Amino acid sequence: MPSRKNEVEDRPSLERLGPKKREPHRETAQHQGSLEELIETRLFAYVDTLQGHFPRDLYALIMPQLERPLLRVVMTLAEGRPTVAASMLGIHRNTLRAKLRELDLEEEVAAARPPRR
Repeated sequence: MPSRKNEVEDRPSLERLGPKKREPHRETAQHQGSLEELIETRLFAYVDTLQGHFPRDLYALIMPQLERPLLRVVMTLAEGRPTVAASMLGIHRNTLRAKLRELDLEEEVAAARPPRR
């Protein structure tokens, strides 16, 4: 029976995922507030472009635009491994796969996945 220590060592760790040193994303240098503040600012800017018209179906319009980049970033950090990405998101891997399918990201994620060894 393998020891508990070996089981832990065999699991993927976040420290081993993705590039060791990452350049800050271009938006990081420009905006030092919280993600929530950034999103709120951008949502108000979007509503301002409606020129006084009443916004409709904002949830259906906005949520996919928030989920797509989230899933792209997490899948990149997880090096294309759905189980690791689902763990990072705190959701089941089948839920992740359904979301990727719903947002038409399956092919994009598959193309970015590193080749198997």
